[in-house]
Amino acid sequence: YVLPGTAFIEIIREILTYYYINDLFELHDIMFLVPFIVNENENKELQTVIYKKGNSYDFKIISEKSNKRGWNIHVEGNSVPLNNYVKQKIDVAGLLKKFNKNDKLQNIHPDESIIQIGPRWTNIKHELFKNGNEYLVYFDNSLNFFNDIEDYYLYPPLLDRGVNALNFKLKEGSYIPLFYKRMIITGPTPKQCYSLLRVHTNENDRDE
Repeated sequence: YVLPGTAFIEIIREILTYYYINDLFELHDIMFLVPFIVNENENKELQTVIYKKGNSYDFKIISEKSNKRGWNIHVEGNSVPLNNYVKQKIDVAGLLKKFNKNDKLQNIHPDESIIQIGPRWTNIKHELFKNGNEYLVYFDNSLNFFNDIEDYYLYPPLLDRGVNALNFKLKEGSYIPLFYKRMIITGPTPKQCYSLLRVHTNENDRDE
């Protein structure tokens, strides 16, 4: 079993609330370095290390190597407060007018020969819309029989679906994000939400 990257984000967010006055802060330069892998019925320990750096905090999530000689760094990054940040309202109805539903792309589940996901992921209803190089995905977790979204601030399965909705749909192969440049957290994950994704083609003609 592999702990998803979005679970690390929820762990970091929860810990950082003890260091910031409010829950508004920005994470940036988040690098996923080594997967955290656990076998069935195995107990393994994660540790979160926080470094104060002026008015910001660097963080790492680590675990001891199996040979007891050193540590695995699973994720690292930085955070800064958003003391003067003003939440922006998005005109969802106006945004939807630009997009068309794409029936061919509705199955966003990964190929099980590459990666297997559990029912907390697959039971999230979704609809995908396309406009050029932009994709809008609607997610509805209100009927998920686990009903554990209230136990989290950032619900890892829903956040993972939103970030990775196109990872198995762009050309051939699969794509797992290894780096988040910037993430602003302004509130808890709702049961219904939209994810807006933009595909950029780099100089090597590869989609990102």
